[in-house]
Order: sequence, then structure tokens, then C-alpha cells
Amino acid sequence: MKNILKLAFPLIISQLIAMALVLTDVWMMSRISVEALAAGGLGASVYFFAFIIGSSTVGCVANLIAIAYGQRVARRRFGNQQIRLAVKGAVLLTIIMTVVLMLGISYAPHILEMAKQPDDIIALSMQYVGALKWAIFPSLVLLILRGLTSALGNVRSIMVMSVITVILNVPISYVLAFSLNMKLAGLGYGTAIAALLVMIGYGFWVFSQRQYVGFAPWYRVNEYSITLINPYLKWVCLSQWQQCWSTV
Repeated sequence: MKNILKLAFPLIISQLIAMALVLTDVWMMSRISVEALAAGGLGASVYFFAFIIGSSTVGCVANLIAIAYGQRVARRRFGNQQIRLAVKGAVLLTIIMTVVLMLGISYAPHILEMAKQPDDIIALSMQYVGALKWAIFPSLVLLILRGLTSALGNVRSIMVMSVITVILNVPISYVLAFSLNMKLAGLGYGTAIAALLVMIGYGFWVFSQRQYVGFAPWYRVNEYSITLINPYLKWVCLSQWQQCWSTV
């Protein structure tokens, strides 16, 4: 129980910090206008719907790395190779999912029109989503880094990374939204810029550590293959099948 709490506590704190980030965005939306608050909520729903699709697919990397880490106990070289392949497969899938999701978001206005949302609210919400969509790639990469560090037991760094994200996001978003008068688009770009900076900083820290340096995506690039994404697709299909079976 003690070991479980030691691993779980930093992850719990990081999730609470993520909720605090949402609250600060809502507060800044309310400072712009009531219409901006409504449009921001609508845009956030569009973004999170797309992001859940991407994160639920790429997020399987933590499970695959954990399995490979267990294999490393008996066969160290084989286990290390499986961890490298899991990371590279997640990177490939992140690139693919980013392109697909960003294209999907471009069709969001048509779906919102079919849902009979007001045209002015749709226009405002797409300003927010159009800026926020640039956070998809760095956010998915951060999921890969989190999966790697958490599977190898270094969960405290995830909590620190979450704190730094809030520290960067709030002032950047505020300056863009109010000082530069970009309003909702400024909030979206602020989140994207913060995610990009944290991705670069956290990635640099992770792969400068001795225990992770051999799992860097640029290490042994000859291992890259489109077939590396197959375990993720199989994992997602299996998870969906289990959920459907449990509801029967």
C-alpha cells in the first residue's frame, strides 16, 4: 500500500493542477465577455473530444512500456528494445493522430451548425479552437514522456512538470488575451505555447537522464517502421471490445 501511494500521490496532484489550469482559463474567459465564456466552453468541448481520441490511443504507451519493463527483468536487452520500440511507435502515432485530429477540427463548424448553435458563438469558439489545436502535438508528446517516466517509477517529475505548465500558461495566456487584445485566440495560443515549452523542457530533462537516454526517439532511427503503431491499434480495439462486452 505504501508503494502504491508513493506512486499515486504525485499523479493525483498533477491531475488537480490540471483542473486548476481549466479554472484559470474559465476565469479569463469570463473577464472577456459572457459570449466569450459561452464560446470558450463550446470550443473546449470540441477540442477535448478530439484530444480524448488522440490521448486514449497514444496513452497506451504507458501500458506497453510497463509490460516491456517487466520483460527487462528476465531479458534486459530484449526489454530495452521493446521500450524503445514502444516510444518510437507512440511518436509515429502522435504525428498521424495530430494531422487527423487537426483536419477533423476544421470540420467542427459544420457539425456545430447542424447542432443549431448560434453563428456568432460558433465563430468565437472556432477562434479559440483554431489556436488551441496547436497544443495537440506537444500534449500528446508529453503523454509519451509521462508514460515513460511513470512506467519506470519517476512520477515526481510529472507533478513538477504539471506545476511548471500552470506557471507558464497563466501569464502567457493573460498577456496574449488582454495585453495584446487577442482575447479567446490568445487563451488558445497561450495554452499551446506553454505546452510546447514544457514539452521541450521536459523532453530535454528526461533524455538527459542516464536511465532514459537509450530510449530517446532519435536513438537508433533505423528501428522506425509504420508497423510499430500496430500494438497501439490492437490495444485500443481490445479495450473497446472489453468495454462493449462488459455492457452486454
